[in-house]
Amino acid sequence: MLKILLLEDDDFFRKSFLRLFHRHHYEVIDLPNGEGAVEICEAEKPDIVITDILMPVVDGLSFIDSLRKTHNMTPVIAVSGGGKSIAPDLCLDIAGRYGATAVIEKPFDNKELINMIETMTQ
Repeated sequence: MLKILLLEDDDFFRKSFLRLFHRHHYEVIDLPNGEGAVEICEAEKPDIVITDILMPVVDGLSFIDSLRKTHNMTPVIAVSGGGKSIAPDLCLDIAGRYGATAVIEKPFDNKELINMIETMTQ
């Protein structure tokens, strides 16, 4: 069974992700931000990480940076809808520079995300 670590602060999106992933029989560990996520990633060894970028406490960029500093090469898909003062494409471009394996803008097509996950974990 595919194991996903999901970092998403928005309840609506987190619940949407969870419904989608459970329909595909993925095991999911979900957190409301990146706090403690590197340690969970090391302990749980997910097949892939899906992380929002703009989150309170520990944002997605900080998480990706910390994960890559541990030399952990778990695939990371960064997702973002942007924020009040930053466009989503800029957030995602920066995430790629921090070490995200792939990026996808919110809202996204579920099939596109599932295809991305399946391709990256084969």
